[in-house]
Amino acid sequence: MKHNKPIQLKHILLFMLIITSVSVINLLLFPSFRKGPLGFGQPAKMTTFNAFDGSYSISHPANWTAFNTPQGNHGDTEVIAIITVSGHQMANLTISRQNLPDQTLDEVINWGQSRAEKHSGFTPVELIEISNINYDVYSFNYYWSSTNVWKKELLIYCQDFYILNQNTGYSLAYCSKEKDWPELFNYYADVQNSFVFMHN
Repeated sequence: MKHNKPIQLKHILLFMLIITSVSVINLLLFPSFRKGPLGFGQPAKMTTFNAFDGSYSISHPANWTAFNTPQGNHGDTEVIAIITVSGHQMANLTISRQNLPDQTLDEVINWGQSRAEKHSGFTPVELIEISNINYDVYSFNYYWSSTNVWKKELLIYCQDFYILNQNTGYSLAYCSKEKDWPELFNYYADVQNSFVFMHN
């Protein structure tokens, strides 16, 4: 009898490990198994966010916070909107815009990358062309470093999307801490796929 409790505990721990492993595999391989924005509960209800000037719309989980910044953000007048992720510090989407006559997609890419390079410890990863039936899109992956209040270095992962619509260039920058990226990546993809221009 003295050995029954350790054996039972071992079996319980093994069972919990198996359940956890299966759950992780389902989350990674089957999007329908994904839960709410924090990884738990019911699937997150999406809500639509519209630009202050009606130029675009984008959907995001309802418990994320979205706000327009028509006057810019902390002196950066190119930032026109920010969406922050609930429960995750430094996880957000920043939407920026630049208007130039006769602008090309290459110019939009150069502009977007120059914005990314302003981050401390900026390290580029890759630039990828993405096919889209409505407009040309390039994705730019990179990371940069930040320091928390305890002087510990944090890696911030980002994926920017550069889009040219008529003579207006857009940068949609999705970022989060390195440890949060695997959890948020699929949600960020869903948000990006919902981005549409309201008029052309």
